[in-house]
Amino acid sequence: MATINDVARRAGVSIGTVSKYINGIKIREQNRVKVAEAVEALDYHINPYARALKTNQTRVVTVLLPNIAGIYYPLIIREIERILYTRDYMVLLMDTDSQFHLEQQKIRTLMEQLVDGFIVFPIDSRCENYQVILERRIPLCAVDMPLPGLSCTQILSDNVAAARDATRTLLGEGHRRIALITGDPDNTIAVERLNGFQMACREAGVEIPPEYILARGFREADGYEGARQILSLPQRPTALVACNYHTTLGAFQAIQDAGLSLSRDMRLVGFDYEALPKITRQPIGIVAQNIPEIAAATVRALLKQIRDPNLIGQAETIRIPTRYIPSPYSGAGRP
Repeated sequence: MATINDVARRAGVSIGTVSKYINGIKIREQNRVKVAEAVEALDYHINPYARALKTNQTRVVTVLLPNIAGIYYPLIIREIERILYTRDYMVLLMDTDSQFHLEQQKIRTLMEQLVDGFIVFPIDSRCENYQVILERRIPLCAVDMPLPGLSCTQILSDNVAAARDATRTLLGEGHRRIALITGDPDNTIAVERLNGFQMACREAGVEIPPEYILARGFREADGYEGARQILSLPQRPTALVACNYHTTLGAFQAIQDAGLSLSRDMRLVGFDYEALPKITRQPIGIVAQNIPEIAAATVRALLKQIRDPNLIGQAETIRIPTRYIPSPYSGAGRP
């Protein structure tokens, strides 16, 4: 089996030059070509265990997320993995099934494997599991859910502006009876989106009845039951905002089951599922998170910590703007 010495001799360069090439450090182009050809000709393979012992790095990043299902997580994980791969990093994906103690166990196990960093999509607003990572001086980025009690880099969508702008769109169409289905009151994303909704209504001088706001959860069943409850009110709203992918699907099903028309009786705005209007051919507005930029910002922040450990544990919040996608189909419900 070829060694680094064999590669250096065949390429006519020093061992140090080959080492720089292997570790992704820029070298002169003519040397890069020689080393690449030697690596290919000799079928040279890097010993990852030896490199880890020497550099204290494995070029492996762990991504922890509550649930691989749905639309949002697979798309953003795919983008994060793509970017990291171009920088010679591999991704180790862990699904915690939204269980706090399972997440805790997996983090403890992974910290012993010499991973270079963690990207976490929090289960909830508790910080204990992630604080342990910082105490071990391991680079960490938290994505998606705000964690006010954790001193690390957090990459978040601008949830307040997202819900505010979606609600402003409905207000601009003349709607005054607007309902909202959001997550549990302990969920910081749910709270931010509720704040954005209420902000837009206050600015327009529109008072929303308490029964028009349901904070029950982010599951499909929550969207369905919430929409069904709202639609059964004596004075039914003319528009509904569902604050994540799952509640959007549930709300859409409840509206359909109630025999209502989205082009005549009810206006629906949802989150994340950009293809839903095309699939259903219904006039549904969608608030879309900027997945490519969230992924890029996350990778940039994590690699900065890997290169400079002094940045580990420094609090920084990066907010990524969302965009509102109007329905390509006509009809908006009657105010």
